[in-house]
Amino acid sequence: MLVHLENYLIHHEANLLFKTIQKTGSTYYENLLQYNGFEYFREGSVEVSNYHMVAFIMDPKRRYYKALAEDFQTMYEEYPKEVIRVLTHKDSLIISDHCEAVTVNDIPLELTPDIDWIPFDKNSIKYLNKIFEYYKLSLNTDFDVDINESSTLQKELYNKIKDADTWRGWILRYYHNDNILYDNISRTFTKIDDVSEEHWNDLTWKDISWWKSTFDSKSNQVPANRLNQKLGL
Repeated sequence: MLVHLENYLIHHEANLLFKTIQKTGSTYYENLLQYNGFEYFREGSVEVSNYHMVAFIMDPKRRYYKALAEDFQTMYEEYPKEVIRVLTHKDSLIISDHCEAVTVNDIPLELTPDIDWIPFDKNSIKYLNKIFEYYKLSLNTDFDVDINESSTLQKELYNKIKDADTWRGWILRYYHNDNILYDNISRTFTKIDDVSEEHWNDLTWKDISWWKSTFDSKSNQVPANRLNQKLGL
């Protein structure tokens, strides 16, 4: 399937394709992967069936709140009461620069089963390392790069939005497919906290991937096409 993508990285030797998603450490991982042999593309068409396509995915609710906090932090500093009133309104859906749903803005819905999704959390780098190990690559993290950490103001706004808990109504409708996708991945993916440290060290990527039931046991390879993966979308 030939797909037009924006902001992605390719490791030609391992046939790995990494699609960056906003609010999932995209700046850091773009730099990290380029440091480790990936080639960055701003946009272009890719025959995705030729690659093992990987991307991070965050809990949609957490991602939405974090995006609002980032996009409105400057306005919040000047007009705190007004911003809080708008962002915590129970019936509002706000789509700002970083808030667009993954299945709307980043990845065509029909392509989502073809992506080996990695939950984005405190252990994301360890999950990524398992993919590198699977392809007998070394993940070198010893490099200097600016990390876009949340400001104090941004964290404060995020907590206020989270406490208001507006995750309902139009917001749920807009993120419907993102929620289904994330729930399916969460049910299948083996996280590091799900097993003992000793057991984790023995696991390979095919043991923890959300595709684990679709790996070809004979060739020990990822199947070329995962469109038959049942998501319930």
